[in-house]
Amino acid sequence: AKAIAAHCPDVVAVSSLFTTYSDEALETARIAKAVDPRIVTVLGGTHPTVFPEHVLADPSVDFVIRGEGETPFRRFVERLAQGQDGHIPEVCFKKNGYFHVGPVNVEKEIDRIPDRSLAAAERYVIGKRRYVALLTSRGCPNRCSFCGKPPAPYRKRTMGSLEAEIADCLAHGIEAIDFQDDMLSGDTLFF
Repeated sequence: AKAIAAHCPDVVAVSSLFTTYSDEALETARIAKAVDPRIVTVLGGTHPTVFPEHVLADPSVDFVIRGEGETPFRRFVERLAQGQDGHIPEVCFKKNGYFHVGPVNVEKEIDRIPDRSLAAAERYVIGKRRYVALLTSRGCPNRCSFCGKPPAPYRKRTMGSLEAEIADCLAHGIEAIDFQDDMLSGDTLFF
């Protein structure tokens, strides 16, 4: 609550990757609304993707983005900045007791490199080393019966984009890279 009040945001976006921690994500939205009811709250990640109506049913949640959210979230914020509502096809919302559930977004250009100059590298530290999280692929090639993964196809980034991103990280003083992929090399293994 103190951090939200100190920054006075117009939008608070919360990532809810795991159902196990979905209550904490909802609590973050509740805290944002308690600080200022005008704050727009958006939840994304695996849990809201799979259970959008459940997440939207919480009065503290205004919108849900399903699937990979980079492009829809940017478009959503641009609309809000223009004084419009956030209703775009890829965004889920509630209106008059009705839930509009948008489609799962699958990013088409996964080789884009984030602009590291927009983040203060010194704020992201593991031990005493500045770090970033990096993905080499999206989705998963497997269809495990126990997994609740959203319907997103498995795609690999090109080696050139990975080399460029690593070079960019080094240029911005990054000292450690946390490869976040579940499938970093798993698609080459045979079980």
